Amino acid sequence: MKFLRIIPALAVILSFVWPAGVSGAAQKEEPGYVRELTEADSLAIAAADSIMNSISLDEVVVTAPLKEMEVRGDTTIFNADAYRLRDGAYLQELVRVIPGMEYDKASGRLTYYGTLLNEVMVNGEKFFGSDVVAALENLSVELISQLKVYDKASDQEEFTGVRTGGKNQVLDIQTKSAFDGMLMAGASVALGNENRYEGRLHGNSFRMGGDNFSFNADTGNSHILSGRRGNRQDSMHGSINKTFGKGIGVYLMGSYNHSINDDDRTSYRESYMLSGNRYSYNVGDDRWRRHGFSLNGTVNCKINDKTYLNLQGSVNNSDSRSSAGQRTAVFNTNPELDIGAPFDGPAYDAVPVADRVNDDRSSSVSKNRSRNYSASLGISRRLNDAGSTLSFSISAGCGRSRNEAFSLSEIRYYQLLTATGADSVLFRNQYNRTPGSSRQFSAGLSFSQTFGQKFSLNAGYSYVINRESSERSTYDLSPFMDALPDRADTVLPLGYLQGYVDSLSNHSFSHTIGHQISVSLNYGDDHWRVNGGISVTPERRTLDQKTGLISGDTVRSSVSFMPMLNFRLYRDKFSVDFDYSGSTDQPSLSSLMRMTDNSNPLYITHGNPSLKASYRQDFRLSARLHKFNLAADLSYSNVYDEQTQAVFYNPETGVSEVCPVNVNGNWSASANLWLSHSIKKFRLLSRIGGSYSHQVALLNEGQSVEPEKSLTLGRSCNSRIDVMYMAANITLIADFGWRFSNPVNRLRGSRSYMRDYDLGLNGNIRFLKRFDVGGRVRYTLRNSSIAASGNDEQTILDLNCSWSFLKNEAMKLAFEWNDILNRKKSISRGASPNGVCEYRSHIIGRYFLFTLSYDFRHTR
Repeated sequence: MKFLRIIPALAVILSFVWPAGVSGAAQKEEPGYVRELTEADSLAIAAADSIMNSISLDEVVVTAPLKEMEVRGDTTIFNADAYRLRDGAYLQELVRVIPGMEYDKASGRLTYYGTLLNEVMVNGEKFFGSDVVAALENLSVELISQLKVYDKASDQEEFTGVRTGGKNQVLDIQTKSAFDGMLMAGASVALGNENRYEGRLHGNSFRMGGDNFSFNADTGNSHILSGRRGNRQDSMHGSINKTFGKGIGVYLMGSYNHSINDDDRTSYRESYMLSGNRYSYNVGDDRWRRHGFSLNGTVNCKINDKTYLNLQGSVNNSDSRSSAGQRTAVFNTNPELDIGAPFDGPAYDAVPVADRVNDDRSSSVSKNRSRNYSASLGISRRLNDAGSTLSFSISAGCGRSRNEAFSLSEIRYYQLLTATGADSVLFRNQYNRTPGSSRQFSAGLSFSQTFGQKFSLNAGYSYVINRESSERSTYDLSPFMDALPDRADTVLPLGYLQGYVDSLSNHSFSHTIGHQISVSLNYGDDHWRVNGGISVTPERRTLDQKTGLISGDTVRSSVSFMPMLNFRLYRDKFSVDFDYSGSTDQPSLSSLMRMTDNSNPLYITHGNPSLKASYRQDFRLSARLHKFNLAADLSYSNVYDEQTQAVFYNPETGVSEVCPVNVNGNWSASANLWLSHSIKKFRLLSRIGGSYSHQVALLNEGQSVEPEKSLTLGRSCNSRIDVMYMAANITLIADFGWRFSNPVNRLRGSRSYMRDYDLGLNGNIRFLKRFDVGGRVRYTLRNSSIAASGNDEQTILDLNCSWSFLKNEAMKLAFEWNDILNRKKSISRGASPNGVCEYRSHIIGRYFLFTLSYDFRHTR
């Protein structure tokens, strides 16, 4: 019977091999010959087609473009392979081309459509933690399959099924299955001119189930822009995440950092005053030495289906040494000195004495030691199958610090004359010792209840105790010196204890007891969610303080509020978010004491027993159209009874005396719009934003009873456009940025502006599968109305190339030439309710670097 089924198929084949009308030997067809199908042929084909339909194919391969982005509920997924990057690229380069994601290398902040990403995870498990920089700068794009952005609940919230906090946006890195369990390690060394060097050792291993470890060690200065040759940074970072059985998870992260950072800087400040603005120039020389280590660990244990335990601990130690020298001069009128070198040349000496207020020359040497320890334990127990959970938590922490500082200063007052008609001079040579300690303890109990699949509730209570003590002992070393030193010394003379200065010393002890009561409610389904709650904390604070010969104590009872509300609607095509948060800020106890701190003779502080608590609230509304990669947000913030400093300025000496007070009228609003679009190999990323602020400061000259309000209206705009071409062997990125700020001070009727433009082109090309050539050119123009600033423009040109060789291109030799035109500068400008300012620092310019690296991989 099976043989009979294939007869029709054989008939079709034979009808084409031996056509009808030919018998015996095959007939040779002439070129262009086409045989017409007969009725018998059609029946045979139909029979054969019915048979073919019943045949199963082993594999069907369908090729289609890989989607760049997918949205699944409240999770946004980016497929890494859809973004073509150069070989050897790191995560920070992938982040740059993802719509809405921005990485600020200077601050280490990673945001997604303006929302801060608090944590970096790997395969759904904690890995890099809050150390975003370690993930972005050490993780190779090659092993990344997807990037996920979502709102992550804590381990306890996942166990109870109840959200008790606000949003916690995280970046979750999904690794490729081909690298599952693979050990990836490598080393590199770099040398160049201008004393540039770098060394690096790294190793990573990730498993799809979440077990992973990472180690990175770096040393060198190739990324440090400061021009001092001795600057360097050494760091080690390691982390491990391991699951034992089905119920125990262990996470451990440790790091060590050592840095040397020497810098010289200059600055200019124009301060708003009632009778006329004041102008100051500053030159500083700072030297820092820091080293420290931190260790953080977490143990999660699911004892059984109803009991969950969480244990956490941390240790943070740091030591630092620093020395600084600076000179600051204040003027009644602007002498329009060179901001880069205000005290060099004859320009400063030519300033009339009548225009000068004071000249402060100082130097200092200090060392600081800090030790902090913390531990916490949390236990959750399901009480029944109806969704009731009871949780208990306890935590404790302590810290100690010690600071020692030698300072030397000489302040010349040009408008305050002595009896002989000479300028008054205040000279100080001091030693300060400032030990401090703190202790914290809290214990809490919370109850969670779920009602079906959509509604949940949590209520909790915590008892909190904080104790802090600090001591500042000041000693005058002038009587023990035979001659005036040029700079601050680090040697204590014999008998220095006799130089103790009561009026410049301070001893304080504070004790705070709080009762935190919180309630949160959650309601949501597959497309929307509402999360709201409030925390109320009644507390009692006491402070005992002794400043000089004056002792005082105060007791204050207060209540702090922290409400929170989040609404989110998410669909396949769009999503909408609304967030509200409020917080009470209690004034520090030291600011409530009616005492004076004149340790800085040019900046004297007073207390204010009438100071009230402030309340801040933030609103934010954001929306996204997923299909068009279009997003927008609006935000508004205001503060009731904001705590600020009323400034009482003495025009004769230039001394500012400040007192904390409450003001109203401070608010700000901002708006941002993001748009991205892709057409084959081209990609457009753009962002435009603006803000408006209303800020109030209090100024006074002449010690009158009521200081006057200084209102500053701030307006700013910023935009960014990136156009990218990304192909298999070539990448081109053109970008344009524009920033504009226009503060207006109503008190003085003054208007200022600051504008920055930058235009850049980055490119990289690979040929013969082993050679890479790239470069960057960037043009920047800065202009400002700040006096003596003028315009600044610079063109930065960088080139790089590399050659990969050995098996699997494991070895790479690279060369980079940075700032070929030697035009790089460091200039920043800003505005506040009190004035406008500009800062400059010296940075290294042109240099080149050779790098040799080797990558090793082993499948375990």
